[in-house]
Amino acid sequence: MTPRDDNLARRIRAWLGVKTLGDIPSPPPEVVPPMLPDVSRLELKSVPRLQGSLERLPVAGELGAAVPALASLMSIMDRNEAEKIYDFLGSLSLPPGYDPALADIWFKQSHGLRVSLMPPAVTGFFSISEMHTVEAFGFTLEETLSCWLKALRSSGSPEGSRVEISMETAARFPDRFGFVCLRISSGGTDLVNALSRAFKRLEKGDLSGETRRYLLDFTIETGWLLDESDFDQIWQLILRRGNLVHRRLSRGLVPVSSIRFLAGILRGISDRRELPELLREERVHKAMEIFSSHDRKAMTKCLSDFPDLIGHIDDQTEMDLVIEAVSHGIAGSEHSKMGESIAVFLHNTPGGIHW
Repeated sequence: MTPRDDNLARRIRAWLGVKTLGDIPSPPPEVVPPMLPDVSRLELKSVPRLQGSLERLPVAGELGAAVPALASLMSIMDRNEAEKIYDFLGSLSLPPGYDPALADIWFKQSHGLRVSLMPPAVTGFFSISEMHTVEAFGFTLEETLSCWLKALRSSGSPEGSRVEISMETAARFPDRFGFVCLRISSGGTDLVNALSRAFKRLEKGDLSGETRRYLLDFTIETGWLLDESDFDQIWQLILRRGNLVHRRLSRGLVPVSSIRFLAGILRGISDRRELPELLREERVHKAMEIFSSHDRKAMTKCLSDFPDLIGHIDDQTEMDLVIEAVSHGIAGSEHSKMGESIAVFLHNTPGGIHW
């Protein structure tokens, strides 16, 4: 090995040492939990027979001060639903750290919900209480419930979907629970439908926890605003490049128009070229660029000697495309079609698409 080759190999080892440190965990988006509304003036319904029935349940002593508010709430429910809640309470074991005062506040808050949401508000309270820790959710239980109440009180999306999505988030992504609930409260049907599709997608494949979080964040922040084709392009991009692309596109750093433009370029490329083939053709050139080398033969040998180098070079190649695509303001309205048209144009020019 010549001194120049030895120097190139040392630089590659140092570069790989940095690249292989692993993904930095993605913190949840910052959320300011709303205050729970004041319910001190709420007048509970007087339902002595129902309250007496609840007080005879094995769990009644532990429910404590929350029983009157719970009885009042159940008296408003559909009769069949109230009977299901009674049966649920009959076999209930209260979670550790159960707070009767907070339960009383929650059941009073639930009086302001639509009647159809009252039963899941009761069962959900105990489920969330069972799952909750400050370390997992990032908030106190009261703050966590205040975010959930915001989602339950929102309109514009199917009630059952709101409950299902929020509870699935609590179980699978507790650190995103507050963020998801507050976004549900403002995003309406389109956001809820996008989250439903995202959760179904997340059931497929062996994905790391961090990758799942990247995909969830993308869906909540901008993915729900994309049509299905553009959504799929960015979803696949995140699967390929993980945190590299997540930190570039998340937290509102890039306009939705630019993300649509990027999706169109990716679709234009993938419809006409196999991406692995394109990356393979560019690999030596990109490596020479990164390491400021003019020796194509030496760089080809390095790619053979350092197998891990290939994936990181491909990461850099595609990320350069991403950065270039989203770094410009995109005028007009057909952003995705514009990106696809550019990719088609480059494909049809002599020499084809190159990075």
